[in-house]
Amino acid sequence: KSYADTVKELRLNDNIEDRRYRITFHTLRHTYATRLAEAGCPLTVLRDLLGHRDLIMVSRYAKSTLEQAAARVNDL
Repeated sequence: KSYADTVKELRLNDNIEDRRYRITFHTLRHTYATRLAEAGCPLTVLRDLLGHRDLIMVSRYAKSTLEQAAARVNDL
């Protein structure tokens, strides 16, 4: 059974009309990458885990929160 089949079976997207808010494989991948980046995972490791060739795509997942940015500045 595929991920998409499971989402359909559980009816996770039934009442979500706006496609931007539907649960998809990409939303899970994006959340996984974002959480790793927020936890301080090096971008080179994140690149390898996601199978990207360069850091440009990975940098899209590495959105820092304001608190994280402030913490990094304080560490200097």
